[in-house]
Amino acid sequence: MVYLAGSIRDGNEDDIKWREEVIDQCNELATFLNPLGGKQYLPLTKQWIVANDRTPVARFNVKHDFWAVDRADIVLANLTSLADGYP
Repeated sequence: MVYLAGSIRDGNEDDIKWREEVIDQCNELATFLNPLGGKQYLPLTKQWIVANDRTPVARFNVKHDFWAVDRADIVLANLTSLADGYP
């Protein structure tokens, strides 16, 4: 199982696209844990939503990240956002 770690910046499509490309190219080789699963970005309101149209809070995201890392055999991280000064 591979966890696809990395930033999820509002409105930055690159943070979404790299995950989709990895899943498309390697879907027969591994099972993926994608932190975007169940989330959708709404450009008009500039918010992420999860199931039932709820806005995810940091507490939810952090718990999910720890859960995914605990279950993953491999963590694949995209750190390109650091070049933009994003923490």
